[in-house]
Amino acid sequence: MAAGVLALLSLDAFLVAGGDGTGQWLSAAIVASAMAVVYGVSLYRTVLTRARLGAATFPLDQAARPSS
Repeated sequence: MAAGVLALLSLDAFLVAGGDGTGQWLSAAIVASAMAVVYGVSLYRTVLTRARLGAATFPLDQAARPSS
């Protein structure tokens, strides 16, 4: 989402200001896109690992469960 907004700001700066300041918004959009990909891959791997191992194998999950 942030990358899209920054890309639109870059386009706006290009059209309205004749290109002045376009680079700062464009580079921010590129960095935001890269960080979104890195975060998404990390999140995907975490969810996949938890699904494979099962929630009961994590100590934090066991501590939150009431003992019977």
